[in-house]
Amino acid sequence: MITMKSAPFAYKLGALAALAVVLPVALLIWLGHPRAGLLWLLSLPLWVGLFLSLSKPLLALPEQLHRLQQEPDLTMAPMAGDPEAEVVLVRFQKLLKRHQKALRKSKRLEKERQKSALLYQSLWGLTASGAILLDDQRRILSVNPALRILCGYENEELAGQEASVLWAPEDQKLAELIWQPLTGKGQASSQGSHSLRLVHKDGDIRWVELGVQELPELCAPFKYLMLLRDISGQKQALDLLHLERRKSLSLLDAVQEAVVLTDEQGRVQYLNPAATALFAMGQEAVSGRCLWPLLPLYRVAGSELQPLADGPPKPGHHGGLVLVGTTGEHRAIELTVVSVREDDTGPGLRILLFRQRDEQALTGNVDWAQSHDPLTGLANRAAFEVRLEEYLQQNLEDQAPIVVALVDLDHFRQLNEQAGREVGDQMLQQVARILLHNVRRCDLVARLGADEFALLLTGCDSQRALLITEGIRADLEKYRLEVDGQPYRITASLGLTELSGQDQDVQQIFRRLDEGCYRSKAQGRNLVSLVEAVSGPGTPLHQNL
Repeated sequence: MITMKSAPFAYKLGALAALAVVLPVALLIWLGHPRAGLLWLLSLPLWVGLFLSLSKPLLALPEQLHRLQQEPDLTMAPMAGDPEAEVVLVRFQKLLKRHQKALRKSKRLEKERQKSALLYQSLWGLTASGAILLDDQRRILSVNPALRILCGYENEELAGQEASVLWAPEDQKLAELIWQPLTGKGQASSQGSHSLRLVHKDGDIRWVELGVQELPELCAPFKYLMLLRDISGQKQALDLLHLERRKSLSLLDAVQEAVVLTDEQGRVQYLNPAATALFAMGQEAVSGRCLWPLLPLYRVAGSELQPLADGPPKPGHHGGLVLVGTTGEHRAIELTVVSVREDDTGPGLRILLFRQRDEQALTGNVDWAQSHDPLTGLANRAAFEVRLEEYLQQNLEDQAPIVVALVDLDHFRQLNEQAGREVGDQMLQQVARILLHNVRRCDLVARLGADEFALLLTGCDSQRALLITEGIRADLEKYRLEVDGQPYRITASLGLTELSGQDQDVQQIFRRLDEGCYRSKAQGRNLVSLVEAVSGPGTPLHQNL
């Protein structure tokens, strides 16, 4: 407990009080009232004692406050006779404790700020990536040492300039696109980091990986942080790798045999043009998918064909294989599998070489060359009519529905005359691939003439056939064949009909198909028309899509 005692300046205060008494005495004597002055003077001890008695608690208050400043948690002694002074003292003690608490918190925050500042300075100076701080106008405010080394400029040379001064002219538009999501002017073409060319002070070009981050408002005047990582060495190595890859793929493209690259699980990485033609599968359709479920490859066992075992064949030579084509033809195949592995831990690669034997077909009554179109590899008109005739000989009422479609290319003769026969042949080959891509393996695709193709869709009703043929029409319309920088396009008019029990011969079906194509062309071309068979005399029904 702290005991109450007079403060040192109490005597000074008493002296002032005495002076306040003496002055009236002198004034009374000067005015001619000595007795009154003497009585006032004799009362001086009484007035001083009364003043000190009344002001004793108040006079002790400064010392109490001083002690509280030194030790805020001390318990104060009661101030008898002056409750107001005691209330003041208690309130002051509370305020002082709050002040001391706030002061300690402020010191702790200041230490943390200093620690963060030291950490920031260390990261800013030691990071290997170049860093730039920008204001809200994208002007450079500060750069770190790594950036100065990367671009060759000092901080003073870049301060106040826009960040665009660092980029090569050909990358200025890309740099603007990077800013669009941050400035709210639109959406950038891509997200994440970006590769740009930075122009060094001496004129050299360096590839950097750029990332931009918007900073919170408390970082003002800094608004954006740009990080740049030098990837020139990686870019050069990657360019060399791509060059070697292009050389390798060019060599594979020139190989006459079908070559397929897969990983060890059989997922397709690459098909050369010969493989695309042999399997009637585009690179886009099979890339990343397992090859073997997609490939109708069988092993000859006596007079039977047995599917290959699950999983990719082991490395080595595999003979006695048969590839069943989209039109049902059989082709004798020899397969060579080579496993390539860089080391024991990395992923492996398998090179598959498919070589056709001299005989084109192992089974069937018609020779392959006589039953197929040599340009597209599709069945020809003779083979198509033979297959269609076989279906007509069956009882169609008890069979699953069968739809036949005719695809007549629009203005193909004009394309052939203007662009040349070579472009026309390429267009026909691409049309064949689009047709094969849209149908199933059980369906038959044939080329009937110069610009006519036919489809035999088994187990397919007319409504489903309309969807399939509309997909073919749309794919043909979207396709562009580019030759020597010149794009060429083609459309087609399609007619289709569903076989019925009243169909007697092939020509009857072709008449309905011709009617469908005629109606599609008459209504502006690039359309699909369904011609329905009728059970009695009359005109066939038509439905356009």
